[in-house]
Amino acid sequence: MLEIITDSSKKWISQGYWGRVNENMTTASVYLHGGKTDVVLGEDILLKPSAVNLITSPTMHVQVTIIPPSGMGVTSSAFLESGAWQYTTTYELEPGTGKDIEVEIRSNQVGNSNVNSRIIYDFSDDCEGDEDHTLTLPITVRTETEPEQTADYRKLTNQVRPDLWRWLQLWDYLWHTSRGKENEENRILQS
Repeated sequence: MLEIITDSSKKWISQGYWGRVNENMTTASVYLHGGKTDVVLGEDILLKPSAVNLITSPTMHVQVTIIPPSGMGVTSSAFLESGAWQYTTTYELEPGTGKDIEVEIRSNQVGNSNVNSRIIYDFSDDCEGDEDHTLTLPITVRTETEPEQTADYRKLTNQVRPDLWRWLQLWDYLWHTSRGKENEENRILQS
């Protein structure tokens, strides 16, 4: 059984140093998820910024905003209150609950860009002690599959196919050999 020992300067778990107990424990979890971050021109990307209120916290007031980069077109959105290139909503999250918003964008130009999401939350009505997080998700848009990747794939499949063919031949040989022995044993038993 583990016992937490409190010292005036430190907190730790008594059965060896397994980890520090953080006095300024995180009260929420925020995250920006992209279904894909390396896409071909014209491909859609589903973005989901989310916030989770941990069970150890009081009711959380949160605003979630996502800003798609220039060169992308918005094809759909869900769970939003407003949106005009800054898509946002506000929530009140009870302890142990979470919510997200969804914005689907289409890549309209080749290159690298960043999707930004801003999540602001607090646990009181007077907005004192609020936390403001800006999350960034890099996106790469390519014209099409690179020729080197196609050549590597062909090279790989040409290496795999002969090996696969050899395994199939071996399996076929062993299967027919074992079936032949069964048939011969059955003939001997019937005679």
